[in-house]
Amino acid sequence: MLRNPKTITTTLEGRESFDFGGSARFACDAAMADVHAYIGEEVIAHWHPELEAFVLDEGAVLVSLPEGEVRLGPGEGYVTNAGALHAIRCATPSPCTYRSLVFDAQVVAGASGSAIDIKYVAPFVGEGRRSYVIRQGDPDADQFRSYVATAHQACAGEPEGFEFQVRDALSGLLMLLRARGGGEAFETAREARLKQTMSWVDDHLGEHLTVGQIGASVGVSARECQRMFAEGLGTTPMAYVRQRRMELAAQRLRTTDEPIGQVGLALGFDSPSYFTAQFRQVTGMTPRAYRAMLVEG
Repeated sequence: MLRNPKTITTTLEGRESFDFGGSARFACDAAMADVHAYIGEEVIAHWHPELEAFVLDEGAVLVSLPEGEVRLGPGEGYVTNAGALHAIRCATPSPCTYRSLVFDAQVVAGASGSAIDIKYVAPFVGEGRRSYVIRQGDPDADQFRSYVATAHQACAGEPEGFEFQVRDALSGLLMLLRARGGGEAFETAREARLKQTMSWVDDHLGEHLTVGQIGASVGVSARECQRMFAEGLGTTPMAYVRQRRMELAAQRLRTTDEPIGQVGLALGFDSPSYFTAQFRQVTGMTPRAYRAMLVEG
């Protein structure tokens, strides 16, 4: 099944959650979307225990990865390993459409402890790079796109036996990345602090927050906090707070019947009118219009 997401659902520490169509027996999620369609025209910083393969089809985006920020153009992409923080922002006003696959390593490994798991998959997840970037001129770029396209098409159409097609393509993708070797294998101290900070922010979104408070939550100064967010997520602490409030506001508007004013106050906006103004500035519509659009859709 193919999803066309316009937002992501995350828990504490920015972990994105998937239901894989209601079953974890074949945990592979295929999506196709335009980054411009997301709240604030960006995919907010998040992570998940699954791996992710991403290919940009048109436009240009800035992607924050554990190894740093990269700009991607059409035909380029990335793969994130389990638990890697990443975020995506539009770099052009044109459509920034992409295809992605989020999949559990066991889709390739089969049973935990199997020969494939022990020899290939577990070492890749535990010792491989935190992320891989695929450029147009890379010698393995065409093969990378082919693997992603095959798995994506199979997931989207779900023909009889599609699981075999997906597993075969993702197995090839994993072997391609293994051949690249090198890189940072483990979560860096900065990445771990950012996850802790994101969790703390979620716990305090209803309060008035400052950069100093955010930094203090992980024992760093306001200046170091600014640098940590800039280098790790390509944004500022307060911009992240604002975007996180917008994401959660949209989530509540979608999934609850809470009064609009109550949604805003719970997320740290001083008044319903201020919440409405901020939400309209980011999304181009009022909270009421956003909720009505979802009902009508």
